[in-house]
Amino acid sequence: MPADSILARVDAKKYEALVKAAKDANLNMLRVWGGGIYEAPAFYDACDRAGILVWQDFMFACKLYPDHDPAFRTAVRKEALAVVRALRHHPCIALWCGNNENIWAFAEWWTDQPDNFAGSTLYNQILPGARSGARVLAEQSGGR
Repeated sequence: MPADSILARVDAKKYEALVKAAKDANLNMLRVWGGGIYEAPAFYDACDRAGILVWQDFMFACKLYPDHDPAFRTAVRKEALAVVRALRHHPCIALWCGNNENIWAFAEWWTDQPDNFAGSTLYNQILPGARSGARVLAEQSGGR
C-alpha cells in the first residue's frame, strides 16, 4: 500500500521513519503493491541504506487488462522499461512481480480457461522483457 493516501504528505523524512520502523520490527522486505503507486526515489534510497529488500510490483492489480489492444501493449512496454530503468540501480530491488494475483484470480474467479486470459501477454511476454530491454537501452545510451 502507498505510504499515505494523500501522496503530498509523504516526504523523505516519512519514508525514513517508515523504513526504520520496518527494520526495527525485524522485517527484511517490503512490497510495493501493484494496486498502488511507484514510490518516490526517497523510498528506495531509504531501503538501500537500511538493507531492506523491496518486492516491486508493476502496477497491475485485480482487473482484466486489454492486452489485445496494440496501443495498450505499447504503453505497458514503455512504462515497464521506464520503471526498470529508473529503479534498477537500487540494491534493495529483490523481486519484480507482474500481476498481483491476477493469474490466480482469473483461474479461480473469472473464468475456467486460465491459459487464455486478458493480461497474459503483458505478464508472460512484455514485463519479463522489460529487464533485458532496459539493459539494452542502457548499453545503447552509454550506461545511463
